Amino acid sequence: MDTALSAFDTGDAELARTVVRAKPALERQLRETRALHYDPLQDEGSDAARFSSLQLDMLDDMRCVFIYSESIALTMLHGYLDERGDVRSAA
Repeated sequence: MDTALSAFDTGDAELARTVVRAKPALERQLRETRALHYDPLQDEGSDAARFSSLQLDMLDDMRCVFIYSESIALTMLHGYLDERGDVRSAA
């Protein structure tokens, strides 16, 4: 999110592209983390089982933060930046 906001503040299109390019790696990490999350849940009496929904909610929240970050970056790259010089338009 910091990278996306920095790209927005500075009008840095390359920084915005960095945010967009990070999507596949982040989604892969989230899938792997979810898969690892379910392994300890086989023992329903464990602490892991009791905190399962909280952990899954946190993963969903992390995904939402990335979606917002990507939205900021894509807004910049698709119309917010002036294509003639990467200068913000007045609109």
